[in-house]
Amino acid sequence: MSYDDIRTYIGLLKQHAQTEHGINIHWPAINLASLRAVAHSQLASLQVADAVATSTHYAVKLSRFGLADPSYLALLRRHAYRHKGCFLGYGIKFLTRYDALTEKMPHLSAAFENW
Repeated sequence: MSYDDIRTYIGLLKQHAQTEHGINIHWPAINLASLRAVAHSQLASLQVADAVATSTHYAVKLSRFGLADPSYLALLRRHAYRHKGCFLGYGIKFLTRYDALTEKMPHLSAAFENW
């Protein structure tokens, strides 16, 4: 994702938050001017984010053999943030609606079984 894509996405979230789409973000914490690239070796929190992203990738992306491995993601489920018991949009955020994704990727629901 490019910086422009991130800025556009955050702007879209801000627009939707103003029209009561259930988006609850503490906007003073968002400073787009400070958006920058940092090598993950410089920040431990980026290493954690990288591990979570990689676990999610392998849990939902089918291999050339048509298999996905949700085991790593299953280990992370108890650590995912939830708002009122809901992890979608909070602990896990997809840029496409989850139900639309599961139509195209039926195996996706298995990755989030028992969440």
